[in-house]
Amino acid sequence: MKRSILILLFIMFINITIGCKSEKKKFTLIGKWKLVETLNNDGGGHIYHEKISNGRTFDFKENDKIINESGQIGRYQIEKLDSYSSFLHISFPKGNEEYFSFTVEKNDPEKLILNPNNSKHQNLCDEQCTEIYVKE
Repeated sequence: MKRSILILLFIMFINITIGCKSEKKKFTLIGKWKLVETLNNDGGGHIYHEKISNGRTFDFKENDKIINESGQIGRYQIEKLDSYSSFLHISFPKGNEEYFSFTVEKNDPEKLILNPNNSKHQNLCDEQCTEIYVKE
């Protein structure tokens, strides 16, 4: 009987431990994101990865507020075109505006992939130019 209780307690412990670890994180833009890598294509099929050690940061807040690494406070807006395409518009004082198409790494909701666009959602680069951010 004592052995059965110990086995039952052990099984319950394992289930709780596995259950807690298997919870998937969900993506939220809210939080601080840091640029850690860029990907560029030279047009000849070569993709260049560059690790960034002191990348810029975006701290997305509730109510569409954003703070950059310089402490400037701006606004952001997300436009979802369909289930695959989303666009991010960031504006800071003095007319400094940036537009990005963005995706989230499928298996890592704390990795944000931004591609610079213009205000008409057209890619700014002839070839690939991607910025990769991770949540801090």
